[in-house]
Amino acid sequence: VLQVWGAERDGENWQCGVLISDNDGRSWRYRQVGYEPALDIRDKPRTPAGFNEQTLFELRDGTLVSIIRGRERLGRVPQSPKDTWYFRSESRDRGETWSKPEPTDLAGTGAPPSGITLPDGSIVIASRIPYSRDLYTLADRSAYGLHFARSRDGGRTWSTEWIRQSDPDGRPFDNYYNAMNGQFLRTGTGEWQYLFPQFSVKTKVHRVLAVTLKLP
Repeated sequence: VLQVWGAERDGENWQCGVLISDNDGRSWRYRQVGYEPALDIRDKPRTPAGFNEQTLFELRDGTLVSIIRGRERLGRVPQSPKDTWYFRSESRDRGETWSKPEPTDLAGTGAPPSGITLPDGSIVIASRIPYSRDLYTLADRSAYGLHFARSRDGGRTWSTEWIRQSDPDGRPFDNYYNAMNGQFLRTGTGEWQYLFPQFSVKTKVHRVLAVTLKLP
């Protein structure tokens, strides 16, 4: 199962979906996850908006959960116009059909392609800290970075596990795009690395960083 997004036709809003293969990638079929066709969700009439990046999880009972990034007026955080709430959809038939996306209480943009399902059934996501300085407790209110959040109800509600606002050299992530979308890689029993690009025009630093997560 692969997540995809884009506009099906010129002039339409974005939709997100999945590609499913039953034969090791030789052939694929598309299934829609989220689509809002109304043009009034756009900030600019000629610029598409809608559902795009997704983080996929497989729960212990086999349910697939998609945490979806909305754009512009689709899920906008009222007190922070640049930010949107993530949406949640689920599939109980291996991705063939999906529930209508519903907003969660997790804010931010830039959804990585996969998250972690822990042995206790909870799930962990890593996303960029939103533009808002008030939605989460930030040690440095001028810096951005990564927000690791955890859900114990299948992605409906989220709580902060850890926030990282500086690189290994101690330099703050002073731009929203310093910490880009990354990927979780399992490295052992109860251990993962989150690999993500650091991109800084100001300091001319362009590299891949890794954060290690271990279960106690």
